[in-house]
Amino acid sequence: MDQQQNDFFDYIKILVRRKWLLVIPAILATAAAVYLALNLQAYYLSTTLILVEQQRISETYVTPTDSTPFEQRINTIQQQVMSRTNLEKIIVNLN
Repeated sequence: MDQQQNDFFDYIKILVRRKWLLVIPAILATAAAVYLALNLQAYYLSTTLILVEQQRISETYVTPTDSTPFEQRINTIQQQVMSRTNLEKIIVNLN
């Protein structure tokens, strides 16, 4: 039991003697993190998935309301989302 207690105090003495080996890297890492957080340019990336499915119910029961091709629908949605007015609203809201 006495040997274990000596080992514990030996470890404490080692930590006290070598405290600068722990303190200096912690300070440098904190300073580097603060510098990067303040000076890195904000970068945002957003993605979405739009699922377009064909009509499943037979046309004899329900007539389709929209007969435009899928590619044209996707292109229209893209133009609406990426329009200047829509993007300006987002920029103003998020500064």
